[in-house]
Amino acid sequence: MLKSVAIANRSSGSGSKLKDLELPFDRVFEPEEIDWAQCLDADLLVMFGGDGTIQHTVTAMISRLNHTGSAAVDVNSPALAIVPYGTTNMSARTINRSGNRKEAVRTLRKVLQLDSAAGLTTYRHPLLKIVTEETVQYGYAFGVGAIANFVQAWRIRRGRTTAINQLRSLLSLLRGLRNADDHTSVTLNAATMDVYA
Repeated sequence: MLKSVAIANRSSGSGSKLKDLELPFDRVFEPEEIDWAQCLDADLLVMFGGDGTIQHTVTAMISRLNHTGSAAVDVNSPALAIVPYGTTNMSARTINRSGNRKEAVRTLRKVLQLDSAAGLTTYRHPLLKIVTEETVQYGYAFGVGAIANFVQAWRIRRGRTTAINQLRSLLSLLRGLRNADDHTSVTLNAATMDVYA
């Protein structure tokens, strides 16, 4: 039987609907409460969320792999699937054939019926790395720098009221886009290029 673990931000608007899907995962973790030993031992790791959740989780996973001395991430990590369940889903649209949530869930249902990991069809996708003075962040979309700024501002400014939080998240994202440097250096497959705002 395919061993599958999910990471889902069930406190988000879309994430609260995940329980209605009734998918047969061995475990489901919140992004802040991940047992990496179980996740990295799985055949398939499924991430439900938007760009902020995906970036936070992938960064934590890479950090965990680096901390444990796993030099070859592709050998020691499970296959990764991303289901678009956030407000912004650039990562899912970059990786998936379709950014459509329903289609992604239909495909996932079929995959979860596999008997073993031998039946998984996978492909490699480049991972972007953003290095700042304070942090290192990983992501799958060229907007990862703006997402990093947004997530950092969101964590600092978030309050308790949902409506205010939604407005703050929008304003933080706009500030991150507006305050972007004139250019950023991005390294992809050992080639560095300047991306201008």
